[in-house]
Amino acid sequence: MITVTFSASLAGMLPRPEGGVARARSIEVEADNWPDAVADLRERYASLTDHVFNESGGLRPGFLVAVGEEVRSGRDNLTDVAAGDVLYLFTQIAGG
Repeated sequence: MITVTFSASLAGMLPRPEGGVARARSIEVEADNWPDAVADLRERYASLTDHVFNESGGLRPGFLVAVGEEVRSGRDNLTDVAAGDVLYLFTQIAGG
């Protein structure tokens, strides 16, 4: 399993649980690698994942993922993501 935590702005796109007030920001996906994690997320949260991931499962421009303590962009290779990893998906912030 891989744990995925969403930034507040992305978590706001997740559906609310029935009868629940707050959305979960962290979820566990049945996956042992990046492609399986993306597939599980797409199955559960299609509108969010269409916004975050491109057709091949990479991150769209403007999004980053932290794998453990290492921040990566869509240009980075994510093939070393494995079961037990903790991912943090968030929007990239630009400024000066």
